[in-house]
Amino acid sequence: PEEDDETVDVVIEREDNFTYFPYTYGLVDATFAEMNFELIQPTEQLRNTDAEGGGGSYTLTLIDQEIDFAGLNTVGIESPIGLEEYLDVPEGVPQRVWDLAAELTAGDGTMYEKVRALEQYLRSDGGFRYSLRETSAVPDGFDYVDHFLFESRIGYCDNFSTAMVILARMSGIPARWAKGFNSGTATIGDDGETYYAVTNANAHSWPEIFFPGEGWIPFEPTPAFRQPLTDTEQVDETSDGDFDEALVPVESATSESDMVENESSVPSESQEIADVADDGNEVSGRNWSRIVGALVAFAVGILFVWRRKWYPLIATWLLGVPFIDSHRTILWLFAQVLPFERSQTLRQYFEEIADMVPMHRKTIVRYVTANEESLYAPVDERVIDASIYTDMITVYRVIQISQENSSF
Repeated sequence: PEEDDETVDVVIEREDNFTYFPYTYGLVDATFAEMNFELIQPTEQLRNTDAEGGGGSYTLTLIDQEIDFAGLNTVGIESPIGLEEYLDVPEGVPQRVWDLAAELTAGDGTMYEKVRALEQYLRSDGGFRYSLRETSAVPDGFDYVDHFLFESRIGYCDNFSTAMVILARMSGIPARWAKGFNSGTATIGDDGETYYAVTNANAHSWPEIFFPGEGWIPFEPTPAFRQPLTDTEQVDETSDGDFDEALVPVESATSESDMVENESSVPSESQEIADVADDGNEVSGRNWSRIVGALVAFAVGILFVWRRKWYPLIATWLLGVPFIDSHRTILWLFAQVLPFERSQTLRQYFEEIADMVPMHRKTIVRYVTANEESLYAPVDERVIDASIYTDMITVYRVIQISQENSSF
């Protein structure tokens, strides 16, 4: 970035075929060179209108926004003119959600205080937990927000942000749902400039509240995330931004790296045994050790080449170990053919798996559903039919065979 007085110029570089123009708060000007764009309402997205697609770079001129919190705290709740749509609440939302909104915003507080009360309840006071893996699908007959607030109480950014928008609207506060990206990962280039890599893993959603005289202001109800514009608390700037603890392969002695390490230790052990096999004949001992060492090295090479053949057997063995999470075992197994994306939910990940083997979609859906139902069942009822795990190993074998055949 290049600073000039109170503004900063940020150059955005886009991948090919990316048709949208990302931008951020504090935008005062934008330079698009020869590219054409259009403003999409009501989302306020900028989109490339060139027929040949996206790509290229452009420059945003931003000004550091300083929100007058003292001024916001004097604004009362008024009937907004022209913003009626941002007070709409879907039909059928249960009464207990309305009751919760009234309870959280009760009293004579200002609009800002009521917004902060909603944010604080979702962020910490309400006892909600953030997780990508453990967020379940909404059962038939349940309202999305109601199910999150009163049944699951576990969710990711979409759950928290949607809940705050609905609770705010129920309180007479104009609110809208925003989807975008956080700031990404910062690196220092060879030229000394700071670069930010923004990928799908940085996708995020948050609520925006309209304050008369200030416009739309973002807030952050999702635990472990922060919104620099409105975060008045001290936050550890060294945080690496890892928000989900679950969507990673199982860490065990049977990981690929551990298998290679263990196998590579075999030749030295065999060499030691061979060297002392015949104390009376040093030359024969050395020859014998070379033969054994070569055979073991050959065996290790074969095992390494065919190591993927052993994954289903390893998973089957792990399923029989009482203290190992069977669900994590299945996640580890499928990660061998399709890596997890940090931004994915369990259903999104296995939807991609199902696309690879559509003939086994029913089995995959049954597996995901069984895990979700078990997660939210009473503790004494959290039992999953073990056959679903063995069925998933069969699905993995089908994918494995398919990939092997396609490589020839």
